[in-house]
Amino acid sequence: MSVSPTEVWITGIGLISSLGEGLEDHWQALTADKPKPIVDETSFAPYTIHPICKLDYSLQIPKRGDLRQMEDWQRIGTYAAGLALDDAGIKDDEELLAKIHIIAAAANGERDPIADAAVLEMIAGNPDWREYLNEQLLKHLRPTLYLAQQTQLLAGNISIVHKVTGGSRTYKGEEIAGVQIVENAVQRIEAGQGDLFLVGASYNAARWDQLLISELNGKGDRFSGSMGVFLVIESKDHAKARGARPYARIKGIDVSSALIDDQAEQRIELENAEGSSKVETPSALFGQGVEAQFALGCALASLYCSKVTTKAVVTGSATAVIEKVVI
Repeated sequence: MSVSPTEVWITGIGLISSLGEGLEDHWQALTADKPKPIVDETSFAPYTIHPICKLDYSLQIPKRGDLRQMEDWQRIGTYAAGLALDDAGIKDDEELLAKIHIIAAAANGERDPIADAAVLEMIAGNPDWREYLNEQLLKHLRPTLYLAQQTQLLAGNISIVHKVTGGSRTYKGEEIAGVQIVENAVQRIEAGQGDLFLVGASYNAARWDQLLISELNGKGDRFSGSMGVFLVIESKDHAKARGARPYARIKGIDVSSALIDDQAEQRIELENAEGSSKVETPSALFGQGVEAQFALGCALASLYCSKVTTKAVVTGSATAVIEKVVI
């Protein structure tokens, strides 16, 4: 595992999920006597999902025109990004907004589930289904945003709504993309290519098309979780110069296992100063957030370090070592 020669701090966290909005809601849920997931077993039966909590999107996306042109996954991500900027004390600072870099990940846009279901029904039992499939796709599919560069739309929405005018990089590719966004921010800070980044992803589990894709890929038994997670990641020197306090530092990220098992269950091993430890499994409470999952692990690890532990190791699709910062 590479260890950062420059201290990389997490100074802002924006988190929304089935458990609530913001860090206090999540801390209360995580530390309850019997933490309980919030699931929807009926809307997409026979599949179970973790739905996004009830939100007043206008609190972070005030213009109705902006809200109307977004799909739900875009609203979730843009809302979480606003929370992170607020949390880091950047939201109304024009100078910082002009220099912060966005690094985002997201899935494809929404498909037409009615058309997909019709095509699948037509090819069922047809021995020449491969040839027939192409024919039906040409007849039934109509232009959608599915094949568009969705992460660019997410970064664009964040830039417009929150007036973030620095550069942006975007990634697609499920869990691996979610790992790369955090890794890229850390590497660029280490290389002196920037000192302030807004990093995150969003996922909307309440979509028949995503559930269909999971089923076709043999993942139909996996509970999907709606979530938006954004982190403000910056160099120690930059954070101290502007008086920002960190949740934790990212000591190192190891992606060597990322391409081997990108579906491994995420775990967070918490260690305190006395050497004792315990393990948390976020997916049990949050579900699987795909592109947002790794950022979720880093966010929760940072929250634990700021509250009760000295070190947290996130494992799953990749490994991140998060440590408490003593100022």
